[in-house]
Amino acid sequence: MDGPFAWYLAGQLHDAAAGRAVERIDVAPGRWQANVMLMHCAGQVLQRVHARGKWLIFDFAHGVTWLCCLVGRAKWVVRSPVNDAASGAMPSGYSPTFATPTIRPRGRAKRPAAAMRPGLLEIHFREAGSLQLFGRPLLFTLPIDLAMKHPELTALGPDVAAETFDLEDALYRIRQNPQKTAAAALLDQHIVSGLGNALKCQTLFAARLPPGQKLHSLYASELSRLVAHARAAGQDALLALRQGQPIRYAVYDRLGEPCPACGADIQADRSGVDGRWTWHCPVCQRLPETPGLFG
Repeated sequence: MDGPFAWYLAGQLHDAAAGRAVERIDVAPGRWQANVMLMHCAGQVLQRVHARGKWLIFDFAHGVTWLCCLVGRAKWVVRSPVNDAASGAMPSGYSPTFATPTIRPRGRAKRPAAAMRPGLLEIHFREAGSLQLFGRPLLFTLPIDLAMKHPELTALGPDVAAETFDLEDALYRIRQNPQKTAAAALLDQHIVSGLGNALKCQTLFAARLPPGQKLHSLYASELSRLVAHARAAGQDALLALRQGQPIRYAVYDRLGEPCPACGADIQADRSGVDGRWTWHCPVCQRLPETPGLFG
């Protein structure tokens, strides 16, 4: 899940459940029964749901925080009564089921509902309604004063979806990895956090950089342009989600289609050496020619 999706989902979960007392927490049989801190959150108030990078952060009133990263096919679902507006259980305008937004490249078959793993846990609120977690996410529970000091969070680079973004810090981090390719650097959450494969492709296209180009071969102005477009891609994606609009990708998952800038056929490869496919335009994102010693 890209960071903007995590930020958008955190806002949805916060609006649906923040300030409500937890009635009980149902944990799936055979899964994490030993984690008693989950059970100890029953009877407490969920104060806040927010995000950092690709992590969702749940703060409870008794000083416990959950850190959740939706890896693979994990997702959160908001379940509210049919007459939620009348009962006051959930904010009006919510559908009975809200699923985590996902990116699935065109042409890939949707996984059958029957194949989805059983619910991992479900948080029931006293005023009715619940939050249900599916799949096998990363989930840590720890004291609230230590949550932001967790290694998974402290190592994150500047967040492309956050309201503030430290450009100089991002440039410092990217310069510490001169041997990385541009594609691999954008997926490294220690450099900039919140970019997934789709936004990586969008950033590289906007910056007009080939995915396989090494960072040490880029000028300072090109590094600045790369980081600035990464930030813009995160902000544009989050804005589109909040407005209920589709995120428009220039090259991602558009193999063989014409480039929106030059009309050349879009290609896909793994030149980024990151194990992920990168869609790119071979003309707009061409590797620069290296001049000889005498020109």
